[in-house]
Amino acid sequence: MRILVALWALLVAGHATAVEIEKVPLKGGVEAWLVESHSLPMVHVQVSFKAGSVFDPADAHGLASLTAQMITEGSGEDNAQAFAQKLEAVGALMTSNANKLSVTTAMRMLAEHKDQSFKLFRQALTQPRFDEVAFKRVQDAVLTGIRAGLQNPSQVASKLRDQYVYDGTAYAHSTDGTVATVAALQKADVQNFYNKHYNQQNMVISVVGAITADELQDQLNPLIESLATGQNFDFPAAQTNSTPLVLRQEMAVPQSTVYMAHSGITRDDPDYYAAYVMNYILGGGGFNSRLMEEIREKRGLAYGVYSYFEPLPKGGAFVVTVSTKNEDVHKSIDLIKQQMSAIQKGVSEKEYQGAQAYLKGSFPLRLDSSSKVLGYLNMMQLHNMGVDYLNNWTKRIGQVTQADVARVAKRLLKPESMVTVIVGQNHE
Repeated sequence: MRILVALWALLVAGHATAVEIEKVPLKGGVEAWLVESHSLPMVHVQVSFKAGSVFDPADAHGLASLTAQMITEGSGEDNAQAFAQKLEAVGALMTSNANKLSVTTAMRMLAEHKDQSFKLFRQALTQPRFDEVAFKRVQDAVLTGIRAGLQNPSQVASKLRDQYVYDGTAYAHSTDGTVATVAALQKADVQNFYNKHYNQQNMVISVVGAITADELQDQLNPLIESLATGQNFDFPAAQTNSTPLVLRQEMAVPQSTVYMAHSGITRDDPDYYAAYVMNYILGGGGFNSRLMEEIREKRGLAYGVYSYFEPLPKGGAFVVTVSTKNEDVHKSIDLIKQQMSAIQKGVSEKEYQGAQAYLKGSFPLRLDSSSKVLGYLNMMQLHNMGVDYLNNWTKRIGQVTQADVARVAKRLLKPESMVTVIVGQNHE
């Protein structure tokens, strides 16, 4: 049975209109979420497997990411070069990458070449070659990227943040892995990871563009039938470290990068939308936020300072990040903590109304391209959020009261319980 749900979005054409999310049933009990739109002669398809870095073996960090990248490196009878030439011949663009939770393989294709393009898409996902030459090339490229990242203070700080905030969980390590773990990976490791995680029961499918539900079934059912049934993997809990600490790593740079974090909120928490409004006022609203006003505008301590919630399965974090002169690090940290405490006393009517107006008014801009809509469809399925999520988003934001903002700030913000990571030169 197909289920249609209307949501309001801006199409690529630029005008507001109703867009329908259609649940399209496929073989094996799998379904694809489709937003059919003929405003442009394009089709965007995205398949995600619950096969991100949280599923890396303990001694093989980086395996999920390396496996994902190998998907586009040749399949069937085509080596990497031949496969790339076939994609180019039909004007298709294909990518495959991993994050902490999932592996996402996506293709953007011309509607007039959708038969040939979908054939290549199916081939890549069901018949990856994992050639030794391609494996070594991709592995070397990953290692080069990891080594370069060791010289980037922002990347170093971000990885240290995860390491300590999510200490003891599968979320603590970098998706890319380390030089040691990636260098130790073998082609057989990639094949085994693929065999275990790339299956019917472990996937979600999202499609946007000029294709009907019947056409989509014809294109995707052969993909489903060519994959093993397998199992649906559950995401591990993202429990956070509640012990405050300050970690400093020396790096000879003129500015320090600072990450501050503690436990956050999940997407299914009743206070999620109140937390969203609160964070917009505190540090998520760009130049309209309190943190930007206090740290950049009033004192010129940083070009930018931001806060955000990182909702993850059964956990997640609240994060603040700032880059500032080495000598201004502790002044910036103190101001961030002061603002985290101050917002617990409430916000002004002007701040509250401004946040409401911006968040509701700008929401259509989050859906003004096929790629953005595709991203939401994918997220909604991976996190079991239901097809009404987008429909109800502005309504739920509007239901947040001014009092809710203060209440949720008191509940969630703990300025004295933060893991603080500083990468730069110590000027104490």
